[in-house]
Amino acid sequence: MLVKCYGLYWRPELVNWGRQAYGGRGELIGVFTKDRRRFRRDFWEEIGVYVLYDNYRIVYIGRTTKERLGSRLRSHWNKRGERWDSFSWYGLRAPSLTKDRLLSVGKRKFSGDDTIRALEAILIEVCDPLLNRRHERIKDAIRARQAPPEGLPKDEAEMLREIYERIVSDKSQEAV
Repeated sequence: MLVKCYGLYWRPELVNWGRQAYGGRGELIGVFTKDRRRFRRDFWEEIGVYVLYDNYRIVYIGRTTKERLGSRLRSHWNKRGERWDSFSWYGLRAPSLTKDRLLSVGKRKFSGDDTIRALEAILIEVCDPLLNRRHERIKDAIRARQAPPEGLPKDEAEMLREIYERIVSDKSQEAV
C-alpha cells in the first residue's frame, strides 16, 4: 500500500519544534495500537504529504522528500504559524514495531487500483466533500494519534487531549 501511516488534525502547540540550527531536530510524537499493543513513535523523519488547516479550512498542501516532515512543518510554523492551527500528514514510511524509528521506503510496486484508492481516501479526508457520506479507510495504514510532548504536566496534557478529542469528534459528527 502507498500510505503506511498518517495523523489527522495534529496541534502545533503540542509539537516539540526543536532548534532551527543544523541538527536541531524536534519531535512529532504519535501513539498507535497494533495487535493490541500500544506504541509511541517519533514521526519527525516521515516523508509524504501534509495539509495545514486554519479552523478546519485548508490553507496549504505540501510534500516532503529530502527535507523531512518535521523540518518542513517547523519552517511553516516559524514563518507563518499564526495562519494555521492544525495539520494532517500521510506518510510513506511505516513505524517499526520493535524500535523507535521509521522503516525505509525501499522499492515498492503499487497497483493502479491501490494507488487510486489511497488517493481517494486522502482527498476525501482532506476535503470533506458534502456528498461523501462516509470517510474511506486508508487500507493497511496505521493511524497515529498525537501525543503530548514529554515534560508537560500530566493534568494539562490530559486536558489538551480531551479538548482535541472533542474537536475531532465534533468534526466527525458534522460529516455524518
